[in-house]
Amino acid sequence: MNDSDYTHYWFDTEFIEDGTVVIPLSIGIVCEDGRELYLEWYQDDLKLAKANEFVVANVFPHLRWKNGDPSAQRWHYEIRNELIEFVNAGAKRPLFWAWYATYDWMVMCQTFGNMTDLPQNWPMFPMDLRAIIEWEGGKRRFALPSQEGTAHEALDDARHLKAMYDHLGYMRKLEFERKVDADLRTSNALVASIEKRVHALYVPVVPTAGPTPSGWYRRTDEQEPSQSTQE
Repeated sequence: MNDSDYTHYWFDTEFIEDGTVVIPLSIGIVCEDGRELYLEWYQDDLKLAKANEFVVANVFPHLRWKNGDPSAQRWHYEIRNELIEFVNAGAKRPLFWAWYATYDWMVMCQTFGNMTDLPQNWPMFPMDLRAIIEWEGGKRRFALPSQEGTAHEALDDARHLKAMYDHLGYMRKLEFERKVDADLRTSNALVASIEKRVHALYVPVVPTAGPTPSGWYRRTDEQEPSQSTQE
C-alpha cells in the first residue's frame, strides 16, 4: 500500500450501543486537503433513552442540537448523501483512518446499509491508528500529543486523530534520521580504525628523482625501507 495512491480521511463517530444495536449520534471527518464535515443524526427519544451513563455524561453535552444549534442535524439518507459528496470530492480513492476503529467503521458501513453497500471504490476496511501504534511499540514510544479540542466531540476527535497521525509520521522520520546518523558514526569509526591499522602496516614512499612512484610500501620493520628495497 502506497500512501500517495490515496486521499486520506480521519473520522470519528459518537453513538449509543446496548449490545444489540448501534445507534449513531454524530460523525466528524477531516480530509488531508483541509476540508471538514460534521453531521448529527436525527434520533427519536426512545432511541436516545438507550444511552448509558458514559454517553449521557461525555457525549450528549457536546451534541450541537442539545446546545440549541440544530444546523448539523440530518436525516439518515441526508448524511449518506453528504458523506458520498464529501469523500468523493477527493482527488484519489479514499483511505479512512479511525481510533479503535471497530464501532466507527460499523457506523460508517450502516450509514449505507451494510458493508457490501459501501460506495464504489471505497475500501471495505479502515486503518486503525491505535492498532498500528500498539504494533510499533505503544503510546510511550511515540509520546503522542494531547488533544487540544473537546474529547468525545466527533469533529474534534477526528482533528486530534489527524494530529496523532502527523505526529507518528514525524517521529518515524526522526527515528530514521537518528538511525542513519548512528550508522554513519559507526561507519566513520570503522573507517578510522581501518586507516589506523593500515598506517601501522605500511609506510609512505617518498617520491625521488628516480622512477620510483609515490604511494604506500609494506612495513617490514621499524625503519624506513632503503632505496634499493623500494626499487
